Amino acid sequence: MNGLLWLQLTIRRFLPLWIVLCAVVAAVFPAAFTFLERFPSYGLAFVIFCMGLTLQKEHFLQLLRQPKVLFWGLGIKWAVNLSIALLFSLLFLSVSEELAAGILLSGVVPSGTAANVYTFMAQGSVALSLAMTTLDTFLSPVVTPGLVKMVFGQFVPVPFLELFWRLVLIVLLPLALGMYIRAKAAAVAERVSAYVSLMSSLTLLLIVLGVISAAQPMLVEQARWLPLLGAVLFLQVLIPFVAGYSIAKKMGFFEEDSRAILFQTGICNTALASILAMESISPLAAVPPVLNMVYNLSLGAWIANYFIKRGALKRNDA
Repeated sequence: MNGLLWLQLTIRRFLPLWIVLCAVVAAVFPAAFTFLERFPSYGLAFVIFCMGLTLQKEHFLQLLRQPKVLFWGLGIKWAVNLSIALLFSLLFLSVSEELAAGILLSGVVPSGTAANVYTFMAQGSVALSLAMTTLDTFLSPVVTPGLVKMVFGQFVPVPFLELFWRLVLIVLLPLALGMYIRAKAAAVAERVSAYVSLMSSLTLLLIVLGVISAAQPMLVEQARWLPLLGAVLFLQVLIPFVAGYSIAKKMGFFEEDSRAILFQTGICNTALASILAMESISPLAAVPPVLNMVYNLSLGAWIANYFIKRGALKRNDA
């Protein structure tokens, strides 16, 4: 038990580093991970299922207690991410249509589960964060493929129905199953929940290995654009972090709510974006979401640690 706890804390604390290492190893030795070619979609479905196991009825009561903050938070998240993703993807359109589609997809997927973890670490409103993630996830099967189809349908093949059903199978069904088990067998779900973080983190690393190894030939072919792509994606992650928090504070939200909105805005489920891109657009389109994932997890961890160092948070902080 102590060994598992140590492993869980080590992986969580240095998760961005492990992601970078896995990405490098997969890029250098892609043939070693061809067996993971079909794993990413199943792996992410498992992560979403684990998220469902952690949801309790109190998280949904939050939808009724704070509807204003919830919907304003989602509004901020979508307005900021969509604007930034649309701007950078159109700027990159002349370089590569597939890369541009991947940049847009990175900003129009639901919030990542890491946003909930970092919100907890930063003493933000976990209930608000979970409520936002849940509602955001339920909206994604229609919103995500619809936006990508509308913007890039004329440039690259964007199969709306295929993306829709992939989101249903990878996101909605596992989430609903996890929530059902939580409701019907809470004691079992509670015991399993203790290992959810470890299982989710390990699965995420396997997803990175699978996605990068599949995209490696395209990465080599487009190597000259990687420095520019890296700079663009860094800004795509940094700006939503800053904008989400700043707008929430300007609107007079409590500090803990503003911190939840910060992480919800800055951390999109780019593991999902990479899988959708790889399986429905092209392996090259999966590269921006993977790089985005490295950035948002790294910056998210740094911001969470910054808030931890600031000390205890009072509810009436504004």
